[in-house]
Amino acid sequence: MKKLNFTFLFTMLMSMFTLCASAHDIEVKNADGVMIYYNYNYINNRTELEVTYRGYSYSSYSYEYTGNVVIPESVTYNEKTYSVTSIGYDAFRGCSGLTSITIPASVQSIGDNAFYQCSSLANIKISESIVTIGSNAFTDTPWYNNQEDGLIYVGKVLYKYKGTMPDNTSISLRDNITCITGLAFDGCSGLIVITIPESVTSIGYAAFYGCSNLSKVYVKKGSKALIQVWKVLPTNATAYDTDMITMLPKPYMTFDSATQSSVTYKLHNICDDYTFSLDYDGDIVFNNGKATVKGLYPEEEIGCYLYVDNYDINSEEVTAKAASLNLDFAVQRTASSLNLKGTYTKGDAIIKYTSITLDGNTVDGNILTSSKGLKPYSSHEATYKVVIAYGEENSSEKTYTKTSTFYTSALSLVTAQPKVVSSGNVIIAATTNVDDEETNVGFEWRREDWSDTFASQTGAAVLYDGTMEGYIRNMNAEKLWKYRAYYLDNDGTYYYGDWVGIDPSNTSYFEPTVRTYANISVKGNTALVKGYALNGTDKIKVQGFKYWKTANKGNSLEIDMEGDMQATAIPADAIIKTVDIVGSGQQLMNATLEGLDYDATYHCVAFATTTENETFYGEEQMFTTESITGIEGVKESAAGSSNAVTVVAYYDLNGKRLSQPLKGLNIIRMSDGTTRKVVK
Repeated sequence: MKKLNFTFLFTMLMSMFTLCASAHDIEVKNADGVMIYYNYNYINNRTELEVTYRGYSYSSYSYEYTGNVVIPESVTYNEKTYSVTSIGYDAFRGCSGLTSITIPASVQSIGDNAFYQCSSLANIKISESIVTIGSNAFTDTPWYNNQEDGLIYVGKVLYKYKGTMPDNTSISLRDNITCITGLAFDGCSGLIVITIPESVTSIGYAAFYGCSNLSKVYVKKGSKALIQVWKVLPTNATAYDTDMITMLPKPYMTFDSATQSSVTYKLHNICDDYTFSLDYDGDIVFNNGKATVKGLYPEEEIGCYLYVDNYDINSEEVTAKAASLNLDFAVQRTASSLNLKGTYTKGDAIIKYTSITLDGNTVDGNILTSSKGLKPYSSHEATYKVVIAYGEENSSEKTYTKTSTFYTSALSLVTAQPKVVSSGNVIIAATTNVDDEETNVGFEWRREDWSDTFASQTGAAVLYDGTMEGYIRNMNAEKLWKYRAYYLDNDGTYYYGDWVGIDPSNTSYFEPTVRTYANISVKGNTALVKGYALNGTDKIKVQGFKYWKTANKGNSLEIDMEGDMQATAIPADAIIKTVDIVGSGQQLMNATLEGLDYDATYHCVAFATTTENETFYGEEQMFTTESITGIEGVKESAAGSSNAVTVVAYYDLNGKRLSQPLKGLNIIRMSDGTTRKVVK
């Protein structure tokens, strides 16, 4: 068969002549270090040349080479010369007509299966410059079959152990070798101990596959050879330093912990001779045998491999996930309202914005009090939104949402028995589960003898802790009446309790009803308090609120067995805030308490004094005023002293200088350099 010289082959291909229908390629490296990939494709009975960037190797895949092939040290294309530095994987695989190959000194590596199953390849001329050889590069060739059993070396490469290895074999490899090929000891179950020189810089895939009895691998600590051993070390084997005493177990990592912006791995079997890293492009901090990946967003999942001196030595990826925000809702529901609070697990995530949307209405923040007047047992969709900052210098944002459906409660509206406080004057009541702040609740009443052509009379009610109360005056005491409670939703639908009869002449003595609402609005050092007073048998002549600081807690109200507050227990210095009486009967009361101390806790109670000079109290409520923020004040020297200080300048809380103090909180700089806070 005719021998084909490679140089001649390359020239013919440049002339675009047809040899066979198989594609082949040449990968070489130019003088500038640029990797050039030559790809020859058989198209329309001619060979066309394409040039693309790829790697560097000489390869032909299944091209039918025959006879002797001499691989040149370089090739020229477009007046440029390119060195041939490697033979690619599968380069001559299956070339049954190839009888000999000459590999120049420029070639340093041979890829996997490069000459695999070249059934006529009996002669190989190869330079000692070879650094690495891939798995099965020469397997199933006459050249390999003619080698004696045992260790087969090619230049500085341990190519393979050939033949059957005896039991309990210990091997010391040749000094100065640089590579152990993949599958080199495949199936060598007799191997129990091997010593690898520190000159080894590469060990191929599964080099010790099937070495079921290999227990010890001796290699020098601190060498690249040890890193290569760690890459392929069988699970049944342990690496030892060449002193044969010190164990060198394979490093590995496990998930340790997570925050909302980071994941921490624990590194095991760390060796100070090497630099450890993770294959993650981001901020990683190594400390005390742990590696923390920072700049993540909550619930971000990452996967990392452990690297030693930039070599991957972990066979499996270790995945981990940053901690969650755990968005959720806390809900308070009545038959007419939904009060929602968005919740999340507080951690190190940087919260930039939160909002809650209910039925299309969005409010900033974590708390949404629904508009009142909702339909009982109706569904409402809510979405809680949280925007966080993350990444390098918190330059990125990510939005998290949680959407849930909530139902208002089924309505309970039970009309109670009336209280006739005097002839024709009646307190009416009902129990309900609508919101205490509903204003569209009330009562309607009519005489028992009225036909449907007469409209019922109606009146508003006040609500406290599920109890509706109202006052009807001047009813005809000679007739029987009936009444019922109602609730009106925002859609205009009425809901009624049952009718209950009233005998306006059946009088009894009843004390006034006084309530103090727990919902107290505090802003700075002022507070808006609410309550109501409802006439009993004796009319109310004075009503309002009494309040005092917690400092007087030793004299706070006492409560008798029926839950009434005793007037004698209110502190003597309690401040009284009266509320004007408008008309008679039920009376809602609102009062603004001003001039309170900052950052102080107060007690407050509604009261009503009747014409009989008896005083009745509602529930005792507590509230705390807001704290003063800004620079802490200092004591000023006594006026008239030789070192008395004076005012130098006024500032607002944002540091803006003022010509004079404004209403509210001011920061004052004194002549001695100190500052103080003053409220005007």
